[in-house]
Amino acid sequence: MIILVKINLLLIKHTKYKQYNKLILCILQKKMKIFINENEIEIFVGATVELAIRKFDKKILSEIKKGYSDACDQYGNHVSLSGPLHENSQIIIKKISK
Repeated sequence: MIILVKINLLLIKHTKYKQYNKLILCILQKKMKIFINENEIEIFVGATVELAIRKFDKKILSEIKKGYSDACDQYGNHVSLSGPLHENSQIIIKKISK
């Protein structure tokens, strides 16, 4: 869905795609609440773990990509940055000790 949204965001700029603009904006206006390290974040429905962490803190996202930190769910399982989120998802950022 994220790829579709990214493609459609490009179409918003072109006036010949006006019929799609309202639908795209409607999708992007639907929000959900998730939690990162017990902080509530509001993000659009269909967002990935990466987009949520980027909104929360770009520095933390950089640390995860470099391998200094890891994103886990509330049960301690690793979550992929490209993984989907749903309402009330919980992400916990853990430092990786080397």
